Amino acid sequence: MTTQDLNFDDATPVKTATAVPVDIIAQQRAAGMPSALLSMQVDPVAIAAGQVRPQRYLDGMVIAEGTTNLIGFDGGAGKSTSIRHAGIKAAATGLFDMLGERQHDKPLRVALLFGEETGEQISQSIMSIPGAYEHYMTAIKTGRLLIVSMLDYMERAERPESIFDKEGRLTPTGVTILQDLADFRPDLVVFDTLGSMSDSEYLDSLSPRNTLNILNGFCARNRCTAIAYLHLTKDAGGKFGPESSPGELLALSRGSAQLKNVTRSLIVATRAPAGMYPGIQVAAGDEVWIGTTKCNLQNAKYNNQFFPIVRDSARMIMTAYGAGKALADEADLASKAAFKTLCDYLPHLIRAASEACKPFPVSKRNRFSLQTMLTGPMSGIFGDLRLSDGLITSALEALLRVGKIVECSDTRAAGAMVYCVPGGNFADPAGYRALTGEELKIRKGDYPVDELRDRMHELHDAAQRGEPIQTAGAAADDDTPF
Repeated sequence: MTTQDLNFDDATPVKTATAVPVDIIAQQRAAGMPSALLSMQVDPVAIAAGQVRPQRYLDGMVIAEGTTNLIGFDGGAGKSTSIRHAGIKAAATGLFDMLGERQHDKPLRVALLFGEETGEQISQSIMSIPGAYEHYMTAIKTGRLLIVSMLDYMERAERPESIFDKEGRLTPTGVTILQDLADFRPDLVVFDTLGSMSDSEYLDSLSPRNTLNILNGFCARNRCTAIAYLHLTKDAGGKFGPESSPGELLALSRGSAQLKNVTRSLIVATRAPAGMYPGIQVAAGDEVWIGTTKCNLQNAKYNNQFFPIVRDSARMIMTAYGAGKALADEADLASKAAFKTLCDYLPHLIRAASEACKPFPVSKRNRFSLQTMLTGPMSGIFGDLRLSDGLITSALEALLRVGKIVECSDTRAAGAMVYCVPGGNFADPAGYRALTGEELKIRKGDYPVDELRDRMHELHDAAQRGEPIQTAGAAADDDTPF
């Protein structure tokens, strides 16, 4: 992990003015603008002077500064441990490294409120996180860290009370807690979880708006960032598949639609379907997850976009950043390399299969489709290249668009559509008949993987040398259904 200031969330240039009319408010008054509106307006002097900083992100990536971020991780993510790791380290060193990674100019003032763990459980967790004890001692001694167990408070209080009531408004206890938090002057406040500190389940339309207005107002007045954890719906991971959209992933967070609509920043993550990020290699015990965000603020690079996350079991943190760059960029580079390889080799594999009278069916649902075969029985045909269903489909669609491959009938009366290359056996059955004197039929038996791999490389090498393709014949058998 890098410890330098990443600053990629500051990429948007800020317009600056060369001269600022210092009497701009007086000019407005002279123009007849009412005093009440003058006192309410956005500061025109700051805008005229170009003194408006761009939207920043606490982690340099997806956690928006100056507002409330609702974050939902699927069960087993270690969300509480992850935010303890990142929050304590940020209070000691200024480096915040959950999800993204950003080195701040100075150590942060961090308040962590846990509603589902006792003080003893929190202490045990701190002792188990690598390096957390040393960071904890540094931050505590300097007064930059506050950790609260709401469970312990509720146990000790004569009249225990949540922070928010059933309508999402502050209780008397909540008023006191937010006042004390304001006195602490935090840079970051974490509520883990929001539901455990509220009498509302946030399934209606009113309570989400009330609570988020309170928290966002607190962030604005105190120039700080808030993180409020949410739970996901039951079996959220099982409801998310390779064909799911970012919106479908966001919908897995528990709570009403109003809760998701009102928030300025919602981040949701679950385990990634197998093969979704073939370019990301993880250590034993680690897991690849997939996240997305709904953010209506500036510079939101991953708004409604998927990005990969690694659940790092050794460091006990959820991270979407590594080796000096976002894992999404790393995965994108790996996917682009794999995509290029597929586009280079697939036409030759398809030609080889056509020559062997074993063409691949077009339908993805067929058990002999390229998507199924290349991620299953033929997964080693491209060496160590890790492929996914989506990547193979994208390559096939691209090759069809440029005419490198074609879809055609497998020649049976009620046959399936298959892939071939222009001029190949199944694209030109009449030419095959003229060449061999036989009718073109599907060959029986398993796909000859070794034969297809060798012929694919032979065809690819010949194409690289600019040599004409010599068609290889194959004995055809009676047709067999796919």
